[in-house]
Amino acid sequence: MSLRTQELAEPAAVPFRSLFLLRTFWITLAIGTTVNLSWHFYRVWLPRHWWWILRFTDRELQYLLIAFYLAADVGSIVIGFNSRGDCVRAIPSSGERGKSSS
Repeated sequence: MSLRTQELAEPAAVPFRSLFLLRTFWITLAIGTTVNLSWHFYRVWLPRHWWWILRFTDRELQYLLIAFYLAADVGSIVIGFNSRGDCVRAIPSSGERGKSSS
């Protein structure tokens, strides 16, 4: 077995707590929390606002909720296809841009 194969076969042990020292971890946590708080706020309170304040009928509310969820689904699907396309074309992630490939 060559030295290179041995290096690939035996990854170095990294303590879990080192995850909290990564800048990308904190950025991902902040963005994920912000997106989820916004999503659940709109998911729960927007129908109540439409019904209570704007006096939408049940039928209008149903159509608006269908549009809301369809827009969320289409957005997720489009972002997924874009991410997959980036992987297939081997476009580096934003952290890798500008670094040399040596």
